[in-house]
Amino acid sequence: MRHSISALILCLGLATAGALSADIAGVSPCTVNTLAYYSGLTKASPCSVGILLFSDFTFAKSGSGASETPTDIILSPFANTNNVGGGFAFSRENPTNLNPAPAFTVSAGQSAKYVIDWYFLIDPGPVGSGADLGMDPPFGDVRITQNYCLDSDFLGNGCTNEKPRQSLFVDVANPFQSKKFHPVAELYGNVMTTIDINGLGTDGDSGFDSVSSSESVTPEPVYGALVFAGLLGIATLRKFKRQG
Repeated sequence: MRHSISALILCLGLATAGALSADIAGVSPCTVNTLAYYSGLTKASPCSVGILLFSDFTFAKSGSGASETPTDIILSPFANTNNVGGGFAFSRENPTNLNPAPAFTVSAGQSAKYVIDWYFLIDPGPVGSGADLGMDPPFGDVRITQNYCLDSDFLGNGCTNEKPRQSLFVDVANPFQSKKFHPVAELYGNVMTTIDINGLGTDGDSGFDSVSSSESVTPEPVYGALVFAGLLGIATLRKFKRQG
């Protein structure tokens, strides 16, 4: 009987650990492709990075130097080091292109604003615990603001259900920022990324090669307990084997 209980605990723990590290069954993994392609993904037909499902990408631009189009912008998905969360690098640099064009550049006297939104869904169980935002390498005058509405949607300058917006900000002086969400995302999140490139009043070009954005996912306490229980089950089984 004790063997059966330990085996059951072991199966629960290992199954949970596997669910945290694998892509979601039945959903195609996200691949390197254009923003135009990603704009065609819907909540009914998303792509996955780890246990995150991405869809509903939108694009808008304004300014005299805003020349990029969704076809010009390349999204390269990547998983976080724990292979649970992940995100995308946005650039004009196609990894298969030996001579990539610089991304998001304006000349002196021009300006450009790009707004890229998307939606992510968390596979049930874990929670969205934080996010990272970074530019590589920025020059001139570039500012990127990323707003999150977690378990809610954008509404005016806030979020629905009276949820607070949570934000990240990077510029040339501080090209990387990491944030822990409070409160966390339990089900889904909407992301709004605003890229401001200002060449007005500068002596040279402004821009950057790429911007990367990712969401971190953390198991809820019950998931962590199940994983621990699985490890405890292994130890228990080994103990009984030695005693037997």
